[in-house]
Amino acid sequence: MKISPRYYAKQLISDVLRQPANKDKIIDCLWQQVLKNKHFVWRKRIVQEVNDVWHSLTQEHQILITTGRELNTQEQKGLVSSLKKSVPGEFTVEWQVKPHLLGGVVVVIDGERFDFSVKGKLDKLYYQLTN
Repeated sequence: MKISPRYYAKQLISDVLRQPANKDKIIDCLWQQVLKNKHFVWRKRIVQEVNDVWHSLTQEHQILITTGRELNTQEQKGLVSSLKKSVPGEFTVEWQVKPHLLGGVVVVIDGERFDFSVKGKLDKLYYQLTN
């Protein structure tokens, strides 16, 4: 059997679901095995696969919203209500502020990125002009 980041993720989740009391020990053993197999370069992909597998099991979407400044409660509620119209089912929202964004938002839904930022539009324009 070929080992892949997804394999590690599935193994971790199945082991934790079988023995939730030993969660920390299972996670430590997984990373030891990753190091032993010289797959540590996959660490970010393994973490992403764990998120993907977990959300496919729970049928809950994971949404990351990145803005250039801290949004107030009313602005956050407006974005969430817009998402409820577009994203079927349940979802969890994580908020992130990155000051390099000039305006707008970047929304990542289950790993798929939607860039509605001014920086993203300028980058796209620059790329089109230079190529």
